[in-house]
Amino acid sequence: MGDERVKAEALQILGLFQALPRLVVFDLDYTLWPFYCECRSKRESPSLYRHAKGIMFALREKGIDMAIASRSPTPDIAKVFIDKLEIKSMFVAQEIFSSWTHKTEHFQKIQRKTGIPYKSMLFFDDEDRNIESISKMGVASVLVENGLNLDMFKLGLSNFATNVAASSTIYKKSSRARPHVVTKAKVPKACVLDAAGGGLGLYCGAGDAGVLHGKAHEGAPSMALPPPAPSAAAMLSPPVPSKERTLNPTRARGDEPDLLPPPPPPPPP
Repeated sequence: MGDERVKAEALQILGLFQALPRLVVFDLDYTLWPFYCECRSKRESPSLYRHAKGIMFALREKGIDMAIASRSPTPDIAKVFIDKLEIKSMFVAQEIFSSWTHKTEHFQKIQRKTGIPYKSMLFFDDEDRNIESISKMGVASVLVENGLNLDMFKLGLSNFATNVAASSTIYKKSSRARPHVVTKAKVPKACVLDAAGGGLGLYCGAGDAGVLHGKAHEGAPSMALPPPAPSAAAMLSPPVPSKERTLNPTRARGDEPDLLPPPPPPPPP
């Protein structure tokens, strides 16, 4: 199948999905080409898997960026092969270096260079340890077995769409709760404690202004002053007799003062 025919089919596959990645990242060895480049010589003429170039042409026509993430120990040979295959201009980033991080370092550098979030990336690789590591970063990842082809390409786009749908569902669920909004309410007319000016005082008023010690006071704190509670001693002590005058019920209003005559003095001993 020629590159143009593969490109046409890849474009049809892309048209099946509404959610598309902004960046597609490829491994090199046994993903784009069928060999380990460290086992080859720079003088050789490399070749890609037969669907690889057509798929990359389709991505470029669709405006989707591409990058390389390879742990090859011979980046010089890999870059020579990329030049010979005339695909260098297709990639916005080429991270080719040996690493024990299972390509997390590669993706961190790619993300810094492109500014594209991990959730907007799609990754193809032939090693499951790389797939597992990069998937934990939020990247939709596909394990290829016989190199990149149209079937793997469609599977990757399907996985990406599933990731996007799952992220959207999580966001919708988390956004259902109404946010707690604190509004400033008017302070009811009441007496409140005032701690301004280095001392305590009584403040009576409404809203943001009131009277403190008989003077206008702006911005009084709105701590309501509760009525004083009776002390324990007051609750236990007997009531004190009232000092009010005792009225004489036999006298009419307007007569002599409404006072009963004082009691006679006690007899002398």
